[in-house]
Parts: sequence; structure tokens; C-alpha cells
Amino acid sequence: MTEEYPLDDFIQAVYAELEEITLLLCLYECEAGHEEKQTRFHVVEAGETLWGIAKTYYGKGSFYPELQAANPQLINTSRICPGQRLIIPTL
Repeated sequence: MTEEYPLDDFIQAVYAELEEITLLLCLYECEAGHEEKQTRFHVVEAGETLWGIAKTYYGKGSFYPELQAANPQLINTSRICPGQRLIIPTL
């Protein structure tokens, strides 16, 4: 004869909740994986400007503030140097 304990019911309920949470997390990760944006990089060449780089990647130089925001290492954005590696964020 098997006796049921209230603790066993509680443990089973906790396991059921954990399984549901695990499933939801898996679904979330799968969906998030499809929405990931790929990060692009650009190595600055002599004579380039943020305006010109923005125009190359976005079709408009006026998007250069997006490059500034994505590259906080740029102290003086009017002077970028050959060899600097810039993040090109996806808009």
C-alpha cells in the first residue's frame, strides 16, 4: 500500500512548472536566434570619413551618427585613422 504525501504533490507540481519554463525558454531562444542581426565591421582606409562610410553601407551619409553611437572608442569623430576597426550596426 502506497501512501501519498503532500510533499510529493508539491514536488510534482514544481517539476511540471520547471518543464513548462524550460520549454518556454527554448522557444524564446529559437525565436531570438532568427532575429539576430549580424555585426559587420569596416577597417578605415586613408581619406575615408564617417559620412562616406555611412553612405557606403546605408546609402546616405547622414546616417553617420549611427556609426558614432556604435563606436564609442572614437574620441574625435572628425578624425578617423587608417586601420581603425569600426562596427557597422544594422539599421
